[in-house]
Amino acid sequence: LPSLPLLPLPQRSEGWGAWRVAVVEGALSAAAEELEAALLEAVPRVTRLLQTLPGQISAPNLEDLRLVKQALVELSSRANAIRGMLLEVLDDAEDVRELSSAFMEDQEEEEDEDGDEDEEEEDDLEIAEEEVEGLLEYYLQRCEVCQREAERLLENTRDLEESMSVSLSSRRLEINKLELLLSICSFAVTVGALISGILGMNLVSRLEEHAFAFWIATFGIVSGIVLITVLLLMYVRIKFQQISTTGFN
Repeated sequence: LPSLPLLPLPQRSEGWGAWRVAVVEGALSAAAEELEAALLEAVPRVTRLLQTLPGQISAPNLEDLRLVKQALVELSSRANAIRGMLLEVLDDAEDVRELSSAFMEDQEEEEDEDGDEDEEEEDDLEIAEEEVEGLLEYYLQRCEVCQREAERLLENTRDLEESMSVSLSSRRLEINKLELLLSICSFAVTVGALISGILGMNLVSRLEEHAFAFWIATFGIVSGIVLITVLLLMYVRIKFQQISTTGFN
């Protein structure tokens, strides 16, 4: 993942094997690994969608886009919650000291069992505080990296949705143009059918007495249909140009 380099995991001082440290670090490690696993699962899905959309808009692709966007929102929210919790602990010196004191109590119990004397308690407490802060900062940075990457992928999906919206709007415009063309042709053919109906009435018009009257009437009707279609298309094109130049006001 393109991200900032993580801080090295802080090393505990020799003999500092308190079970509370293992519990806290295990919980933070499990949370960070869960976030990274979800992020690694979302990256190829977003990459595939960016390659296929908006060229291949289909129901499965749209559903996959919705699901991956929902997963990224949830991932970003969880990473932000853990990040906020770690920042709150780091900003509160009392919380850090309380954790360090708890760790030191576990260490003192181990030393008492071995019969060792308690020396330089204040120095050991400062060392414990530094190790606790380093541990929290390490997992804080991992959560921040996951959150930034999730937000970046989420922004890519939003840009993709906007691109799809523009593409769909363009397709709808083409369909509307086709519908307008068909409507113009239908109107012109209707006018020709009206003339044919008038000439086909069982009334004496003396056109049937002439040998070329049928061909003349047919040519006139077809020419009229073509002329009406061309004139209407020119009128619509001029109107479109005026709208494009002056806007819809």
